Amino acid sequence: MGAAGYAVGKRVEERRQGDEAADVPEDDADVSEEDEGAASGGLTDETMEQLRKLGQLKEEGLLTQEEFDEQKRLLLDTT
Repeated sequence: MGAAGYAVGKRVEERRQGDEAADVPEDDADVSEEDEGAASGGLTDETMEQLRKLGQLKEEGLLTQEEFDEQKRLLLDTT
């Protein structure tokens, strides 16, 4: 994905975080990362968010299927 992909992903994430901060109900703000990681089959929230970003970059045509598959494999190998 390289530096360009990282920069694009970072901008997308910053936009999402700004949008999500306004949408999170107070009850959901209390959920710990540990609880969410357990509910997701062992993946951390950070890893799941990175996978979402990769998927979005692929959908937008910024990553090829091969690039997406390689980055996904790298992410999942580190968990």
